[in-house]
Parts: sequence; structure tokens; C-alpha cells
Amino acid sequence: MGFFLNLGIFQLFDGIVDHKLLRLHQIRCGVDVTPYDWAWNIAGLVLLLIGVGPAARAARRNRAGSAR
Repeated sequence: MGFFLNLGIFQLFDGIVDHKLLRLHQIRCGVDVTPYDWAWNIAGLVLLLIGVGPAARAARRNRAGSAR
């Protein structure tokens, strides 16, 4: 769960901050990188959501267990 959460955060940070804002290590040169950026960021979002689901369930389970 934490692996996917951290991987998604890293990939979104890399895609948005490094690729778009700072223009570091562009994936392709001389072509329209928009499709590559969308694919990279959507994949990061999917990984983030894969990690958020179990983390949210675990937090709810811990809250319910400590309320007893």
C-alpha cells in the first residue's frame, strides 16, 4: 500500500514539477510531448489511487478499533 502511494506521489511530482515546471530531463526532444506527459501523469495518478484506497481503509479500521 505504501509502495504504490509513494510511487504515485513521486511520479506525479516528477511529471508536473520536473518535466513541466523545471523542464528537466524531457522525455522526447523535437516532438510534441503532451501525449507522453498525459500518459506519465495519468499512470502516476492511478498508482496514487491504488495506494490511497488501502491506506484509507486501514485508517478507518484503526479508528473503529480504537473507539471500542
